[in-house]
Amino acid sequence: MNTPRRQAFTLVELLVVITIIGMLVALLLPAVNAAREAARATTCSNNLRNFGQATQAYVTSKEYFPGYRQALTIQNGAVPPPKAIVTWQIALLPNVDRNDIYQSITSGAIGLSTSAKPLPYLELSVCPSDNTVSGRTNPWTSYVANCGRLDKYVSTNPAGVYLAENNSALETEANGILHDRVLGNKKVSLSDIKDGANTTFLFTENVDAYFYADSPFVLATANADTAVNSTERGAGFVWWDTSATSTTGAVPTSQSPPFPVAGINGARGDYDPGRVSWPSSPSDTSNPAVPPASPTVNSNFAARPASNHPGGVQACFAGGNIRFIKDDIDYRVYCLLMTPNGVKAPAKSVGWQKNLPLDEGSL
Repeated sequence: MNTPRRQAFTLVELLVVITIIGMLVALLLPAVNAAREAARATTCSNNLRNFGQATQAYVTSKEYFPGYRQALTIQNGAVPPPKAIVTWQIALLPNVDRNDIYQSITSGAIGLSTSAKPLPYLELSVCPSDNTVSGRTNPWTSYVANCGRLDKYVSTNPAGVYLAENNSALETEANGILHDRVLGNKKVSLSDIKDGANTTFLFTENVDAYFYADSPFVLATANADTAVNSTERGAGFVWWDTSATSTTGAVPTSQSPPFPVAGINGARGDYDPGRVSWPSSPSDTSNPAVPPASPTVNSNFAARPASNHPGGVQACFAGGNIRFIKDDIDYRVYCLLMTPNGVKAPAKSVGWQKNLPLDEGSL
């Protein structure tokens, strides 16, 4: 009796199997990518939470928030000891369990032009979804601080300072959380946050940020304007007057209010595609509605929250709480979330910032 031999798969059957496998992979791939992004977003929110908790510890110790930049004495044996301009991330290093790096900075071992080592890469300072960061070298950062309303650069002022209100270099505690402590701005405390700590921005993401501090540091004895990563445009994010009418300055009438260019995820990546240094002079009179050919143009508008997370950014509030802020948030609401005491934020006296502060009752 002859036993029938088992026949192999036909070409049609093989193609059917391959098609089914391809369909299953196509169905599973989005879920896998979504799971990976969810993990990256969780890491990012944890990074911001750590900075938020570190800030709370800093405020408990100092009774006020750090500046987005401040002078730090370097005890490297020089007489008198130099003062370096450092950012809020440097100030918070002891409170994020990186006192080793902080001590290396204050001793002059790293960070100075004469140091043997530059500032290190910090895992905590980079969002894993920030795929514009290449490699684990240099002090990259994905996070920026709430610097309040954008100030105007005036080159005729001492050291090219940035005007806040009433032609003064000093910022108001009602305007933002982290101000320029190199120029001696008022210290912002928790009691200054009248609109609620849990509803006032502290830190957020920005994929167009560069280094968490200038490397090497700019010394406070030099022209303060030469610090590029330690300005409110390099270390922070800002808000614009939503009713600007003057064509003098960076916001022409055709782009008033500046949303969506200066809004969350506005023109993400268009203003610093090569992650080169921010320009030292933020004065800018070109049309922000047109993407620039060079990252040195319109970099004012890059000082806003931006991420590679779909639909918005992770944000840490002054109360330490973390929220995901959608990029379709009304720009006026975004501005109000930046002011600790919006009704008291004074009107600027310069050009495009002359209008009255935001009025919550008008929303």
